[in-house]
Amino acid sequence: MRYICIDIGTTTIKGIVYDERGFVVNESYRNSNIVKPESGFMEQEPDAIKWNLSSVLKELVSKIHVEREEVGFISLSAYMHSLVAVDEDNNALTNVMLWNDRRSQEFVERAKEDGKGIEIYRETGTPVHPMSPLYKIIYLREKENEIFEKSKRFVGIKEIILHWMTGEWVVDESIASATGMYNIHSRKWDEKALEYAGITEENLPKVFSTTHVMDELTDEFKNDLGLEKDIPIVLGASDGCLANLGSHGLNKGTAVSTVGTSGALRVVTDHPLIDENGAIFSYILSDELYVSGGAINNGGIFYEWIRKNLNIDKHLDEVFEGLNPEDYGNGIVFLPFISGERAPYWDADLKGSALGLSHGHGPEDILIAAIRGVSFCLRDVFEVLLKATDTKVNEFYVNGGFTKSDIWVQTFCNIVDRPVFVTEQGDGPLFGAFLLGILAIGKIKSLDEAKDYFISGKEYLPIENYRRDKEFDIYKRAIVQNRSLLHELAKLSSSVDDK
Repeated sequence: MRYICIDIGTTTIKGIVYDERGFVVNESYRNSNIVKPESGFMEQEPDAIKWNLSSVLKELVSKIHVEREEVGFISLSAYMHSLVAVDEDNNALTNVMLWNDRRSQEFVERAKEDGKGIEIYRETGTPVHPMSPLYKIIYLREKENEIFEKSKRFVGIKEIILHWMTGEWVVDESIASATGMYNIHSRKWDEKALEYAGITEENLPKVFSTTHVMDELTDEFKNDLGLEKDIPIVLGASDGCLANLGSHGLNKGTAVSTVGTSGALRVVTDHPLIDENGAIFSYILSDELYVSGGAINNGGIFYEWIRKNLNIDKHLDEVFEGLNPEDYGNGIVFLPFISGERAPYWDADLKGSALGLSHGHGPEDILIAAIRGVSFCLRDVFEVLLKATDTKVNEFYVNGGFTKSDIWVQTFCNIVDRPVFVTEQGDGPLFGAFLLGILAIGKIKSLDEAKDYFISGKEYLPIENYRRDKEFDIYKRAIVQNRSLLHELAKLSSSVDDK
């Protein structure tokens, strides 16, 4: 038996075929393009996503057929916070508005000022930010009313794909809980949020558990893939929640951090964690579990921006080969907000800056200070998260592109001052989709049994002398003291933000 898991990412659609033991058999991917029609707009074309996904699935299914194996299920992971307006004939009226689309900023500010934002946050667990589909809908209602009035439904990219596969407008609780419109306490669409958006429950897809299985496929989908019979489709969850599941992040006292293009830091609990200031999110993983934490905009994207502008072609660890990276970057503190910021500030107008540069600093200093800046962002989220939970966090599991660098992982380890383990299963969201899938079909009885599928990875221990408390304190004070100035600079830099 073979199991196909798909992750619909912002820049890549990736599929992996797992065997019965959870080992990778085959994989395939296609890159996706982002469309930027106006300043602040970040979109993708639904048909292009569907085409790429179809291409990945065809390749994987054909390999399974060559092996004369059966497909046990297709389990789905997808990015959060997307929105597509759909008419009564199921045609998309808009492109996919992505998580980093900023067009609704005006209405986010209004929600912060009138108190509605924090009120709805306490019920939905989704911070008040332009990423939230709630505010994207309000934007359409106020700025593109003709589209709003023609819209029969408001859905995300995962729902578009599920409709293609099954002919039904459905969504899993994990994706629903990241819309800003799903009450994570009552586990229903939130009446106050819907009223604020100017829509009803009829305008949204039907919500099911993340382990819900749909076993009737459309003829279009089966014909596209060359399938002769129906196979189970496991709804799955969001990429962030699945990253925790797929990274050994279910243990009490364990946190998971992901750094790829962006980054995140999360914990799993049996109840939602709600911060009084709305600084962290709380989304649904399964019937019993929630994933809470914060996502940052500026992970690998900031590191790559630094490398590009310094004309550094070497890998980070090659740059510091034979050198102690802790001897470099002293006296520099980066605010790495080149893409605004989400947690814990939820401020799309934060801008990047470098403090403390002197004539004695060189490229190596700037490079190492950059990854410290990203690690400070994650520690900032971590400290807010610790205040919201009564659970002590004793260790971290990490995944994402930054795990390819020993220096970066050790830097993060030092700054959060906890042991750090790199997971060996590879792609966290995809392995999480596999574990949720085998739970859905009854191969395991609970997620506790998922522990048997994990392989121990490399361990890093914090070096006490390099915790960098002073720089972190300066980092936090610099944000507080310069926030209004950064907002002024945001207005001056709007013409270059989307280059």
